[in-house]
Amino acid sequence: MTGRMQRKISSVAGKLSRTGSKISLKSAPSSASLMSSKTAASNTTSSTNTSPSTSYKNPALDPMDEAQDKLDGELETDKKLDNVKASKVRSRWSLALEAKTWRRLMAIGMYMHTLAHPRPPGPNFTRKAKSTVSTTPGDIPLIFYTPPGYPNSPTQEEGYPVIVNFHGGGFTIGAATDDCRWAASCSQLVNAIVVSVEYRLAPEYPFPTGVEDGVDAIFYLVENAQELKINTQNIAVSGFSAGGNMAFTVPLRWQYELRARLGKPTHMEGNTELPMNAASRGTYDAQGRIATICAFYPSLDFTHTREERRATNTRPDKCLPKFFTELFDASYLHPPIDLDRRNPYLSPGVAPDEMLRGLPKDILMYTCEWDELLAEAKRFRERLESTPLDKDVRWRMVEGAPHAWDKSVNGNDPERDVIYEEACAQLRRIFYGSEQPLQSSQPRETTAQPSA
Repeated sequence: MTGRMQRKISSVAGKLSRTGSKISLKSAPSSASLMSSKTAASNTTSSTNTSPSTSYKNPALDPMDEAQDKLDGELETDKKLDNVKASKVRSRWSLALEAKTWRRLMAIGMYMHTLAHPRPPGPNFTRKAKSTVSTTPGDIPLIFYTPPGYPNSPTQEEGYPVIVNFHGGGFTIGAATDDCRWAASCSQLVNAIVVSVEYRLAPEYPFPTGVEDGVDAIFYLVENAQELKINTQNIAVSGFSAGGNMAFTVPLRWQYELRARLGKPTHMEGNTELPMNAASRGTYDAQGRIATICAFYPSLDFTHTREERRATNTRPDKCLPKFFTELFDASYLHPPIDLDRRNPYLSPGVAPDEMLRGLPKDILMYTCEWDELLAEAKRFRERLESTPLDKDVRWRMVEGAPHAWDKSVNGNDPERDVIYEEACAQLRRIFYGSEQPLQSSQPRETTAQPSA
């Protein structure tokens, strides 16, 4: 949400109740145990009980699990809880009430964003993936934006590349259609299918449900690739803000889930790729590869408090309003008691090297100068580029821009278009081996709506 939208609707913020029922540790949902540093790895494994294969039983043989055990051992006994005490934890119902109000207001702002000329094309159709990774059952809507000529004009015989996108909004507000202008750029300039994931939001579905929904979305696309004309060797993951966090955490979680479903450890360095002989290694017989990650102003490190993050912004007046960040954190990290903020599926910026090696070689990061998340993005970039990870990171910082600078009400934004076109050129290079344009950059104006 941009500063312009915030000013239009922030007058209602004071009317929202900022108090909630106090809860005790005994009333905390049992799912919170997943956040414990001592149970993160075991619960991740247990969530695969509905997968085709659950014969993988020896974490000691698994380099990723060894990394998780090492991380567990390094955690201090007295964890930093960011000054959150049990007596101050807001009830989920009060958080949900506030979140629903902001979702409605956010929807109005994004509707204005889509109305501005030139209007971006609407989605072409939707599908629903079943939740299998999360312990909370449900459906995950997948919003499809397809390129001109789909399904009969792929650039490669194997099918269309697919870009799996995650919207922003602090894991609490926002919708899969918020990034419609990014989807329009990718579908036309890259000749790729864009699938925007309507992952379930906090506080109704706190961490790690959203990440697990993202994993199920990728599984669905891989398993239905033939019907959807998808080249599963050319999968990209993109995201904005909270979605930028998911652009890293979903591949990490997907990598773990793949190996569990295959029934034996698979150490994948350099890309998150399913082994070519997967069918002989377990009951899971699909193939897929995440070729790149494209993250816009991502949130990467929850081990720092919001106050510490704000202090890194050279323009504190451009930070997101405190009432937003308090809502986001209280909702996604609910309940915060004993929640391990070093969990790699929450804070990929501090994940062990053994896990980060499995990320794709090519990584694109677009940040902004007046953002409290810039410092952690810089640290993560330096780490990814350094030995032993040695990733190829294409980095750009948009000068004089605040968080979510590309989501203004004004549809005609030349700077946004330049950045999107640059990112699309990099995607073409990774998918096709050349940055050369494929077709016109002018978006098609349409009022098409997703089908059921």
